[in-house]
Amino acid sequence: MTTLDNIIETNTTYATEVAEFEPTPAMSKAKSTFWSNASHLDKDAVVNFTLAMQLCGTATLKNWWSLPGFQEWFSGRNEWNNRVQYLAMCGLDVAEQLLHDRRTTPASKVQLIKLFAELADKVPSKAKEIRYVDAGIANMDAKQLDDYISKNTKLIAGEAEEMTNAS
Repeated sequence: MTTLDNIIETNTTYATEVAEFEPTPAMSKAKSTFWSNASHLDKDAVVNFTLAMQLCGTATLKNWWSLPGFQEWFSGRNEWNNRVQYLAMCGLDVAEQLLHDRRTTPASKVQLIKLFAELADKVPSKAKEIRYVDAGIANMDAKQLDDYISKNTKLIAGEAEEMTNAS
């Protein structure tokens, strides 16, 4: 089984589990509160009822904990990433189907190809690279910096003197 097959299988299983459980807004708020307060936990920490109550503090959590699918959903630290990965895979599948569909206009196919080329960083940037004259200052040691300041102070002082004499 390839890595891609594993990703699809994992995310399809996850999406099926999530689809079976529909959290309420109050549940989503409780989960958000829990994970905001759980940032100090090890990434492999097991989320149990006691820990959830300590970090969440929602009394109704007791009623929700026994609902089918709630614990799995609540414990899903990476729900956003998993769902985005799954949807990206679905989007790639749809894009591929559109590219091979005879009914898709050539212009639409070109736009789709451009989109994915940009996403894959295969298109050169249109923005001009800005280069600053003094960009190297950050990499100078103390001696180089003193020399740079001395040299440029003389240049600036000389230009100021020329401007004064010219007027």
